[in-house]
Amino acid sequence: DVLRQLVSHFGATVVLSTATQPTSGRRELAWLDEARDLVPDPGRFFAELERVTWHLTGEPWGPERVGAELARSPQALAILNTRKEAMRVLAASPSDSHHLSTLMCPAHRRDVLARVRSDLQEGKQCRVVSTQVVEAGVDIDFPVVLRALGPLDSMIQAAGRCNREGRLDRGTVVVFEGGQLPSGFYCTATSVTKSLLGEGPVDLNDPEVAGRYFCSLYSNVNTDRERVQEARRRFGYEEVANRFRMIEDEGTPVVVRAFGQAADVIDSLDRRAELGTSRQVWRDLQPYTVNLRRAELELSRGRGWLSEGGVLTVWTGPYDERFGVGAVLMEEMDASPTA
Repeated sequence: DVLRQLVSHFGATVVLSTATQPTSGRRELAWLDEARDLVPDPGRFFAELERVTWHLTGEPWGPERVGAELARSPQALAILNTRKEAMRVLAASPSDSHHLSTLMCPAHRRDVLARVRSDLQEGKQCRVVSTQVVEAGVDIDFPVVLRALGPLDSMIQAAGRCNREGRLDRGTVVVFEGGQLPSGFYCTATSVTKSLLGEGPVDLNDPEVAGRYFCSLYSNVNTDRERVQEARRRFGYEEVANRFRMIEDEGTPVVVRAFGQAADVIDSLDRRAELGTSRQVWRDLQPYTVNLRRAELELSRGRGWLSEGGVLTVWTGPYDERFGVGAVLMEEMDASPTA
C-alpha cells in the first residue's frame, strides 16, 4: 500500500526485481495489474537459462541420511531450515565439511567462503552444511544442492547456488523433508509449498509456479497482523514505527572479542572516546558481530558469556572454529527458529 501511494501521489516508479515474481491476483497486490514487464515474454528466458534438474524425494531424511547423501558427491551443499538441524547434519557429514550460520560472525563466514570458493575453483573436494544464510547474496557454485523442504521462494534461491556459472549441462537440486521448521510465517509458507507440490507434477523452473505459490500464500496468512494500516489511517506515525517490523526479532548485536581483529578494535574504543562512537568504529566492529535472539541473549547472560556495559555488549564465552557461538548455545537450546 505504501508503494502504491508513492506511485499514485508522489510520482515514484517502482521496479520489482526477483526471480520469484508475486501474482497480482490478490487484493493485496491488485496495483500490480498496472505493471508491465521490462523484458517482453520473460518466460522464454527462464526456459533458455535452465541450469538445474529438480528431484523431489517426497520423503523425510534424518541427519544421517542427509550426511550420507552429502558424502556421495565430492562437491555438494546442504541447506537446512534451522541452525540446530544444520549442526545435527554437520555432525553426520564427512569430517572435513564446512559450516555456515549466522551464529558465526561475518568475518568468520567470509573466511569459510573464501576457502570454499578456492576449493571449488580448484576442483577439490568441498562439502558445506548451511542454514538459509547462504541463499541471499552469496556467490558460490555447486554441482549438487540438497535442500530441506521450505518456502518455495527459498528453495528457488537455494537452486541459484547450483550450477550458477553454467559450467554443467544441468546441476542437481534435491528437495527432501527434513527436521524441525521455524514457527510462524516460515512454517505456513512451507505448508503452502508442500500442498502445491502435492497437486501433481510441478516444473519449479517455470516462473508461473511462483505466482501460484504467492497467491495461495496470501490467502493463508494475515498480511496486516499488527494492524499497521489502522495506525496509518489515523496518522499515528510513532505507532506505525513501533508496530512495523520487517524482521520480528532482529536480535541484539554482540561483538565476538576472540575472533580476528575484534579485540584490537574494542581496545581502541577508549583511545577514541573523545571522538565518540564514530561510524567508522561501528564499521570496524560489524564483521565481528553476532545477533542473538531474545532467548539466546538471556541464556548467554545466565551463563556469564556476555560483558555488558557502555555502548558495547561483548561475547566473552567460548567461540568455536566451526560453529561460532552456536557450539555452546545450541547444546543448551532445544531448537532455534532462525537461520
